[in-house]
Amino acid sequence: MKYYLIILILIFLISYFGIFIKSGRKIWEALIPGYNIYILFRILDLHIFLFITLTALILFPITSKFFILLTLINFPFILADAFGYKLIYGFLILIFPIIFLPYVVYKGTYVYTQVENEKDNFTDEKLDKMIKESLRNCL
Repeated sequence: MKYYLIILILIFLISYFGIFIKSGRKIWEALIPGYNIYILFRILDLHIFLFITLTALILFPITSKFFILLTLINFPFILADAFGYKLIYGFLILIFPIIFLPYVVYKGTYVYTQVENEKDNFTDEKLDKMIKESLRNCL
C-alpha cells in the first residue's frame, strides 16, 4: 500500500515539474509551498483574486470546502486548455489523473493565452474599420 502511494506522489510531482518546465519557469519555484500555487495560477492565467480568495477561505472552514472543491473540479479543464487539448481531455484528467495528467503535460505544448495589450497598435483607421464591420454584421 505504501509503495502505491509513493508511486502516485512521484507521478504527480513529475507532472507538476513538467508544467513548470514547459511554461518556462524554474523547478525551484515548484518546490516552495504556497509560492508554487501562486505561480501555477499565473501559468494557467487564472485571476489572482481567485488565489487570494482561496487562501483567505482557509480561515473559514465551512465555506472553504465548497470553493476549493469547485476549483479542483475546474482545474483539469483549465490545464488541458492551457496545453492545447480539448474538453474531453479535461474529463479524462479528472477521472484518470494518473494516466492523463502526465500525458497532457509531456505530450502537449504549452500555449500561453494571455492577451497582449494592443492599445498602442490601434489607429483611427483600424478603429473605423472595426466599427464599420461590426455595424455591417449587425445589420
